[in-house]
Amino acid sequence: MKTLFIALLALAGTCSAALPEIKAETNGPVTPDSMAICGLKCTIKSTIYAAKKGDTKETRIIVLDDVRAGTAWRDESGGIGTRLVIHFPAKIPAEMEGQVPFYGFDLISGDHRSHELWAAASRIKKMRFWYNGKAVCDFLLPDSYDWISASFTDIMVRSGDQCSLEILEVYPGTTSKTLVLSELVLMGAH
Repeated sequence: MKTLFIALLALAGTCSAALPEIKAETNGPVTPDSMAICGLKCTIKSTIYAAKKGDTKETRIIVLDDVRAGTAWRDESGGIGTRLVIHFPAKIPAEMEGQVPFYGFDLISGDHRSHELWAAASRIKKMRFWYNGKAVCDFLLPDSYDWISASFTDIMVRSGDQCSLEILEVYPGTTSKTLVLSELVLMGAH
């Protein structure tokens, strides 16, 4: 029995594939004009929540999708293991069911009120993307004051879908371990 258990462990180790790592890219400076991104929300509304590591309770976050770089979500625990959970509507119109593409995120990492505040707090370095409970890929984010774009192969949104971004690593802040994220825009529909 012990031999069978060891053989199964060895087999499991050889069958598990590492997730693809996708390098996100900078996408230009954050300006008032660049804040008018339409994204997926023009077609399908979603709500964003945060859940701390080991916690099932989700807290709604409004400031990540408010089209203002000067507002931000803060995680005083440092962010590692925290999940940003995005819920799509339980029922989307029948004509859009499985027809609307979702293909990435545009985000502003850090506190964007000033370069000094941006450097002071932590920013996301690596995050895991989950869709309907399945790990899809890991995103490696540049440490940038600009917009950051993270893209993946199109996923067609269906009623009740859910995705999340699990924070795996951060760029440390110069004076604070608080993780800050100013904006998170779901890209798709166009």
